[in-house]
Amino acid sequence: MMKKLTINIFLVSAFIFTAAIFLIHTPTANALNTTYYVNNKAGSNCANTHAGTAQGSPWCDFTNVNSRTFGGGDQVLLARGATWNQQMTINGSGTSANYAIIGAYGTGNKPAILRNKNEADRGIRMNNPSYWQVSDLEVGNAGTGILVHYDTKFHDGLRFSNLYLHHNSGITRGDTASGAADHIYFSSGIVFTGNIGALGSSEYVLRDVILDTIEGTKNINSISFNWNNSGSVTSNQHLTTQDVVIKNIYLHDDDGDGRSSSCSQSLDLINMTRVVLKNANLDNVAACYAPQGTAAILLGRVDHVEIVNSMIHNTPVTGSGDETGIDFEMDTDNVTIHNNYFGNNAGAGFELLNIAPGYTVSNTYSSGNTFVNNGHGANPGGGMATAGNSSTFPTGTASNNIYAEPNGFNTTWYNGSWQNYTFTNNKNAIDTEIYSALKGFSATQGSNRWSYQYKVSGVWNNSTYDSTNKRWSDGNLNIVSQFWQHPENCSGCDSARVWTAPMNGTVSIRGWVSKSNAGGNGVLVRITKNGTRIWPVAGDQTIAGNDELGVNTELDNITVVTGDLIRFEVGNNGNYSYDATSWAPTVAYPSLGFMMINDNAISSSSYVGPGWIYDPNRSGLGDYAGDEHYTQTNNEYFEYTFTGTRVDYIAEKASGGGNIDLYIDGVFQQTVNTYNATRLVQQVIYSKTGLSNASHTIKGIKKSGSYMEVDAFKVYS
Repeated sequence: MMKKLTINIFLVSAFIFTAAIFLIHTPTANALNTTYYVNNKAGSNCANTHAGTAQGSPWCDFTNVNSRTFGGGDQVLLARGATWNQQMTINGSGTSANYAIIGAYGTGNKPAILRNKNEADRGIRMNNPSYWQVSDLEVGNAGTGILVHYDTKFHDGLRFSNLYLHHNSGITRGDTASGAADHIYFSSGIVFTGNIGALGSSEYVLRDVILDTIEGTKNINSISFNWNNSGSVTSNQHLTTQDVVIKNIYLHDDDGDGRSSSCSQSLDLINMTRVVLKNANLDNVAACYAPQGTAAILLGRVDHVEIVNSMIHNTPVTGSGDETGIDFEMDTDNVTIHNNYFGNNAGAGFELLNIAPGYTVSNTYSSGNTFVNNGHGANPGGGMATAGNSSTFPTGTASNNIYAEPNGFNTTWYNGSWQNYTFTNNKNAIDTEIYSALKGFSATQGSNRWSYQYKVSGVWNNSTYDSTNKRWSDGNLNIVSQFWQHPENCSGCDSARVWTAPMNGTVSIRGWVSKSNAGGNGVLVRITKNGTRIWPVAGDQTIAGNDELGVNTELDNITVVTGDLIRFEVGNNGNYSYDATSWAPTVAYPSLGFMMINDNAISSSSYVGPGWIYDPNRSGLGDYAGDEHYTQTNNEYFEYTFTGTRVDYIAEKASGGGNIDLYIDGVFQQTVNTYNATRLVQQVIYSKTGLSNASHTIKGIKKSGSYMEVDAFKVYS
């Protein structure tokens, strides 16, 4: 996606938040700790001449809000069930001990700010805010729903929760006068941007931000930390926004509402350091054509990002480039993608782009994810894809992932290479034998092999589905939702997500468990099979009350028979305060424990001789991952070192084929012939079985014929 973007996170156990008070130059100040009510509904007795400090005599609209400077403890409360077509402008800040608030009062639907679908419309504009809490609102039909704009540095403490942001569109790449003036690159449900200039190495613009429980739909971008596509900050861009947590978001069907010429992405994470995205569902976003490509999530100039326990799926075919789940666009470092579900994206689950000198993607860690049927569109891709240049390739590790990818797990295009990447214990499976708790969550017990239970007096009982909140419960606080679980407040009153084995076999379990919210005294977690503990072996795992980092719950070689029950159990640790626990496992039957290794996923030094040529443009010819290496020179050879018990050498058979001498660990095995009168692709040219599960080397020397080709290797563990 060639856009105009002019320590592993596991080691980051806590964010450091610093308090400050900021004074903003605006018209008139008011007394602190004042609550103002706004209600334009019939019978409200509203008037803008009122003081606005009593529910019985509220303001009618935002005129008085827009003329004030707010301070610590001030609240602007909008009446539920009311609607305004007017911009709210917020000046001033709260304090670290006393946040200012925009919220709702009364009963009924969220108060709504709905504009005229004009690109110059804004729902809420916040100027240089610190220490604000914004919640329980609907904002839509604007050029941008909530604009958080900065032209000064050193701001802290923003909280956004329970927001519905929709139908915000009209600005594409800053192409309007209002977009340029407000430094908005794309219309968004909520955008963080401004005009900053240079940042010093110890400076920042915004720090300590939490976005929780936000639904976005029919926007261009739903959530955007964009900074005018990075153009508003001219140095140390990755320090612009720091210490951000985004959780429990549902972004779907972002197609620009038919008012945009481009729907590039739904979630922008640009110019950021220390970011966590968890319990997120991005479904059918980036859902209109974009000339520079589409992605559910865009990463650019970021450092230390963790994406965990999230679903990124159904990025659609739009005729654009990429069409991927996550686009590592440029200058990303220390990004960890673990225990997520990537499914049915038109392009790759995620792609690492080093498409020009200076576009670096380094230290990327992918672990415990589930990849199913990605890359079904015209763009190359599978679970992971990379594109690059001749001088820079991505670095990182992919381990313990589960995948069912027709195009392969790790694919390449546009001169990409995995030669600086390490792949370990990634397990292939049939898509129908992969059971993701995220993908399989349902309102029906037993659907997709998943059910939902609570325990009382040592007995497990089936939970009841709560259609309003879309979760299972005992009628109280013993809850299992799509992304998290919560126990009841009694000894042994645990919640469980339960998988039932459909057949005999050996399964692998992938998961990550952490607190959804900091607080309380923690929870006790375990995995059992038919009531017997299988993890941890020694006793319950305690997840501390402030542990939003969590622990790995990955297991291999678990033997099951039809009907076996594997429970993922969460119990309280003495009380149930703040006990919501993020845990969304996958259970899969690995297929013979093999991994496909693409020809371009191995080091270029494996191809010995000056005649070797890499052809990346074979996606329509049937070659694995749409590429191959070949040589026309006799006595040139390939040499690939792997760890496993068996290796298959895969290439074409065609009229230009000839003899190849094969060696294993330096010992001649046999001469094979790759001639065939008609072209056959992805053929097993040679297979060596019965090896010890250790390091081995396969070598092939061209002896005759017009070509010797390498398409892939299949390695069995």
